[in-house]
Amino acid sequence: MKRIKVKKIVIFLALFVLVYIGGSYYLGLKHSQRYDEIFTQKLPKDIVVKNSHKNGIFKTKNISDVVFSKEYLANILGLNSSDIKEDLRVEISTTIIHPFFSLVSGTKGEGFIKILSYKDIADKFLKDKQIVEYSFEVKGKNNQKVHLQTTQIEYKDEMGEIKFSPIVADIEYISGGISKVNSKQESFKLNFKENDLEFELDDIIYNTVFDEPLKFDYGNLYNLVNSSSEFGFKDFILKLEDKKNGELKLRFSNYNDKSRVNVKNSIVDIKSISSANKLIIDVDNEKIQLNNIKSNISLNNFNKDFYDKLFKELQNNTLANLNEEDLQDFIKLFIEKNPSINLENLSFKYDDKYDFELNFKTGVKKFDLSNPMEGLKNIYLDGKTIFSKDIIDLFLANDTETKEMLVNSQIIKESGDNYEVSFKYDKNQMDVIINDKIGINQFLSTQF
Repeated sequence: MKRIKVKKIVIFLALFVLVYIGGSYYLGLKHSQRYDEIFTQKLPKDIVVKNSHKNGIFKTKNISDVVFSKEYLANILGLNSSDIKEDLRVEISTTIIHPFFSLVSGTKGEGFIKILSYKDIADKFLKDKQIVEYSFEVKGKNNQKVHLQTTQIEYKDEMGEIKFSPIVADIEYISGGISKVNSKQESFKLNFKENDLEFELDDIIYNTVFDEPLKFDYGNLYNLVNSSSEFGFKDFILKLEDKKNGELKLRFSNYNDKSRVNVKNSIVDIKSISSANKLIIDVDNEKIQLNNIKSNISLNNFNKDFYDKLFKELQNNTLANLNEEDLQDFIKLFIEKNPSINLENLSFKYDDKYDFELNFKTGVKKFDLSNPMEGLKNIYLDGKTIFSKDIIDLFLANDTETKEMLVNSQIIKESGDNYEVSFKYDKNQMDVIINDKIGINQFLSTQF
């Protein structure tokens, strides 16, 4: 959830700066009045802006005092207004260079955003209370390029340590919207001594290309649109020590995910192809290592109205207060377009020796909530997993009885050097049938 909130703030600041620069273009060409109209006409009532201009022959300086109300912050973060300490007040300062031939060569400028409220937090974490620096180049009304960099945060006390290296982003802004974002961050580290928790994420990248420029919407910072994106990192490290439950260490290395979102006629299709070099799970010095991890998954026929409603409820912080009728409406929206999940492949090597592969398809077709038992006949599931025999031997090395029971009951069946498990939902039996032989319910009934 925290990741979603931080991502919302970063996207919001990036978009807000772009709208600001669009207005500054007119100011740089001595259209101060027109600039004010453009900068403020898109704002909701919960955002108040006061502009001041200092016009020069070759340079123009613009300073805007912007106040985001507690109610607006609560809305975009999915909190109650009582959870927000005060209005957020920032100063946006931009210097625009506009020589005589700027109409031909383009206008350049630079600026920064400084936080004026939340002084205790700003003084502790931010150098000169500055949160963002940016430079930009504008060629015509419909072509802007922005280089944006957040301030480095580094703080340490008896409670722990925070190190947050700058997020560096290059943004292309065309025809009133964002067309491309390339961003990276060197590292993000947290250390909470009281909870014996360490978290580290290194060499992070996030790139997105939108098929059509993403228009700015102050009320909806998350909107599913046709786009291609890439997310990755070099290392994810988590250490957690508990006096009762022991020590847990996680390391996830060289992760990369390439995703595609397609939206058409309120139907959303998402495809994700990801890979990672290794995942190490260490519990009290007992290690499990998975290598060469790959996955290929598709989410099809998801209802965009469901997504929009879900994030609206999250933003309004009302999801937990939904009654039974509201929840049924949510479920109806979810199943309305016959959603499906297709895991085309999930594979990895265990200790670089043993293979594991899994694939399946699952979804619903014309599920009727008014008759749930009949609706269960419209669920489908069909899949298979193949894994090295040695994996079973590792986990059941001293339990030959259980191993024989799994083989004899045909829960797993031999296939050369591997074991194979196929599974399929039978709508008549309303049970998942394993290897076309035995249902899960039937198997469990013989064990208890």
